[in-house]
Amino acid sequence: MESYYGISVFTESEDACSQSENRNDDAELADVEIHISPNPSSGIFMLDVNNENLEIEGIRVMNQSGKLVKEINDSKQIDLSQHMNGIYFVECVFSDGSRLTQKVILIK
Repeated sequence: MESYYGISVFTESEDACSQSENRNDDAELADVEIHISPNPSSGIFMLDVNNENLEIEGIRVMNQSGKLVKEINDSKQIDLSQHMNGIYFVECVFSDGSRLTQKVILIK
């Protein structure tokens, strides 16, 4: 299980699940938040960051198992309508290399 900024995510390895921790030690991100709306979502949702100085370079969406289900480089609108109901983790990668993750619940 990996921990992304206080959120635990299960990851799969070839032999078994492994446990490791990632922490956000970047003081600049202390006040940065990712807003997802609507959340819970029926499939399509928007992403917004409360800091105008940070530019999103990429967005990765992982399921509860930690499997990458979607990668986006050019939009703040995310469409998971083809995916199953559940909890997903949206990771924003910023132009300075920092990353933040937020949970979204998909209910159709």
